[in-house]
Amino acid sequence: MRAPFPAIAVGASLVVASSFASARECAYFSGNGPSVYSMQQGLSATYANAIDRAGLGGFRMGFRIDTEQTWNQALFDRYDALLEVAREHGLDVMAIILYESTPPSAGGQAQWNSGYDNTGMNAYVQAFVDVSKTLMSRYGDRIKYWEIWNEPNAWTNGNYRNDPAHAGGTYMLPLVYSKLLAETYVQNKATITSHGLHLIAGGLFAHDIGGGFSPASDYAQELFAQGVWDWMQNNEGRRYPWDGFGYHIYIDQGGATSSAHVLRFIDAIQQTKIQATDYVPLWITEFGWQAPRNMSFAQQAANLDTALGAFESRGDVARTFVFKIDDYDDWGIFNADWTSKAAVATYAARAAGCTHLPRQMLDAGMDARVEGGSDASPIDAAIADAGVATSSDASGASDASDTIGTNGASGDTSASCACRATPKRGGAAICALALLAILRRARRR
Repeated sequence: MRAPFPAIAVGASLVVASSFASARECAYFSGNGPSVYSMQQGLSATYANAIDRAGLGGFRMGFRIDTEQTWNQALFDRYDALLEVAREHGLDVMAIILYESTPPSAGGQAQWNSGYDNTGMNAYVQAFVDVSKTLMSRYGDRIKYWEIWNEPNAWTNGNYRNDPAHAGGTYMLPLVYSKLLAETYVQNKATITSHGLHLIAGGLFAHDIGGGFSPASDYAQELFAQGVWDWMQNNEGRRYPWDGFGYHIYIDQGGATSSAHVLRFIDAIQQTKIQATDYVPLWITEFGWQAPRNMSFAQQAANLDTALGAFESRGDVARTFVFKIDDYDDWGIFNADWTSKAAVATYAARAAGCTHLPRQMLDAGMDARVEGGSDASPIDAAIADAGVATSSDASGASDASDTIGTNGASGDTSASCACRATPKRGGAAICALALLAILRRARRR
């Protein structure tokens, strides 16, 4: 079994001291970024320069089939152009293969959660794996990390267990999802091995909607309990096909968060993983706050700073991706006109001294697409652009305590309403508004 990441120390505490930011690769500080929409690649020079200003080292990109019926050359041309800009800026790309990647003919949730055999195999799983073969073999060494699915525990219909074909959200039965993960690895093993690729289990959705504590441990336990892992151990020499475990944290959406609150979620999911002998690190592939919709820009920056500090205190968090870079529905760290919110200075300060990938100029004159280049450091440029103090000086900064919660997964309601809710909004409107938000957000990966 390959061990591409440092081993996790296991003992009385799950916490391992991390290195300073100056020793990190800048890809540790990444964001949810662009893709292809309406057959236009989304990583403009303006967008790429904004990523540079924030000091980010990479982004998470969904391979969307967009308006096409099949993966064709015209669509690949758009993704190739996007990756060229990323290479020019030294940005590491983590790709997602998800429901938006499969052709319309494969169907949707009704197809992926029905027609399966006792192993979880069905026609949709094979259609998904066929897309993964096309993408991984085509991009080879250019993309090393592939996240498989997104929020498989997120549902919008409370009857999801009895009617998984109409669960809503992106919910996939653990039996089917385990088979999808295993087959993605097994059928791509030659490509994965020859190019040194890594699979990341799709980010589980953890939240505190309604004041609850839902760290996604219930779904993870069901996932780990599937029989396909015994088959993997016996036939592939490794129990699980992933090298990183994706995790999404959406908490305290109406106000200040705390390090203790963030770490309570990390501890809970890591307890579940370690009990199942899964020692790979967490990849926090989504976390974030909306501003000014749910809080001030200063509070958004303070929350991001607190969360990053909590993540960096752990040796079992390999990489982080803020949701979002651009200002989709107020989630971004930039405004719609690409001026900086206060959070940009927070990121530039956190990332200062990290190691960027080298820029790769593809041909003479290609850099003409890059607008407004500057020799200023990311932190200086970000602070000058934002015109604000770093988030550590922001009003409403939250508790910086590193106290670790020890609560387990009992009472976990996992996907609950499968939404990003603001507790202060109250009543039935919470889920109605938040469900609309998550569905709109899903279209912008």
